[in-house]
Amino acid sequence: PEKVIVERVKAPEPTDVLKIPGEEIVTKRTRVMRAPLKGTSARALHVGQPNGMSYSFDPRMLSVRRVWTGGYLNLKQERSGRGRNLSEEGKGAKTYFEGMALLAPLTKDGVVVDFEFKEPDAHDYEAIERHLWDGKDFADKLAALDAEFLGHQLDPETGDPNFRFRIGRNTLAERISIDDAGVITVEIAGEIEGEQKFKVGGEGLSEIKVSGGRLADGVWTIPGGPEQVYTLTASLAGGVVARQEVSLDENWAPQSLVTRPAKQGKRKLELPAGYTLEDWLPPTDLLGRDQLFEPTGIDVAKDGTIVLATRTAGIWRIRDKKWTLFAEGIYEALGVCIEDDKGDVIVIAQKPELTRIRDTNGDGRADVFETLCDDYGFHGNYHEY
Repeated sequence: PEKVIVERVKAPEPTDVLKIPGEEIVTKRTRVMRAPLKGTSARALHVGQPNGMSYSFDPRMLSVRRVWTGGYLNLKQERSGRGRNLSEEGKGAKTYFEGMALLAPLTKDGVVVDFEFKEPDAHDYEAIERHLWDGKDFADKLAALDAEFLGHQLDPETGDPNFRFRIGRNTLAERISIDDAGVITVEIAGEIEGEQKFKVGGEGLSEIKVSGGRLADGVWTIPGGPEQVYTLTASLAGGVVARQEVSLDENWAPQSLVTRPAKQGKRKLELPAGYTLEDWLPPTDLLGRDQLFEPTGIDVAKDGTIVLATRTAGIWRIRDKKWTLFAEGIYEALGVCIEDDKGDVIVIAQKPELTRIRDTNGDGRADVFETLCDDYGFHGNYHEY
């Protein structure tokens, strides 16, 4: 018999970035999403700016730990492999900075804040094993590091995040931006009761300057006292790499809820008298694309608003038989609880943390993401929580 050789041919990648599976697109607003990326913990928040620059703020070290340009994110692996493989930067991305903290807060004893025992870098199995067998109690290690990540708040106009965290008695807010020339600006404000120090580090940084406080031997010291804004700037090697142009703009308009008689298999569900069964079709994403929509939590507010948490598509609401996106960037939600009468304040469990999410200005979009609890180990494994 003749020998038959079967060769699997990989389909060519689509030339249209909108058709690349798992590709997240940045248009006119800044986007914030969570996903397991190489070189950051699985709790990291990845921020994509409209000008083509992106960065990762990692609660592990309460600092920027990665900067890149070009494509934003591709979440195909997370949406299909469920944590088996890491997600990736988007199409045509170029990394400028990666590794440890760009601006690492120090405790009052001069120790760099590092929650590696609680959230090691995704798939860093050596670190995971080292902390697993170090013989120290998890609660004792938490108590020994007097710091915590408090969440972030979005600017209602631009979508830019303001990250909040606590070091001892100092509660700080940090805002980051990167311009077209690759200059990164970090603004620090907050309730600074005592002197706060930061270690400035990382290869590829140059022309480091500060406004307020003092910079000496790679340590930036901010004095305690009345609230003001302190600024650090540094240059990265290289400018922006343009993203592939997208012709569409995001459409936040409500989408009509489409229903149809439910499709049932051979074993049809027997319903009590007076009940009917129907399918509710999911909404498209803000660019009109079909999306993986897997509801993992449902709650109903007193005014009838339905809030749906999903594994991969964020938090959606149904009001007056219309879908609207309430919050994105959620990392595999599992359960939702409404805390007010209208569904504007909710609490969700997601892989990295327990989070309170609020719409504070009434525009229908969440702008405050408050970390209620992340005091448990998280390594990015799908079955972990």
